[in-house]
Amino acid sequence: MQSMKPDDFIDAELSWPHRTGHVCAVRHDPAHRWLYFPAMDVGEALVFKCYDSATHGGTVQFGAHTAFVDPRSRDVARTRDSIELRAIALFC
Repeated sequence: MQSMKPDDFIDAELSWPHRTGHVCAVRHDPAHRWLYFPAMDVGEALVFKCYDSATHGGTVQFGAHTAFVDPRSRDVARTRDSIELRAIALFC
């Protein structure tokens, strides 16, 4: 079930000394529902779609992701490695 509305996504500017970038930030709404994968093994990966240019046929156009400090984590828990990869798929 989708809990986010188009108005929940807002433009945000990221500024560095040598360039400026733009991303979508997410406006907080208590109605949002998030998935959480607390017991992933180091050999597992989570892959998800963040954006789709298709706007027809019930396709979800945006997918939000975030991070948080899990108060249930052990002090000796291995830190998470996060790799972001952007790919373009064309279906003709």
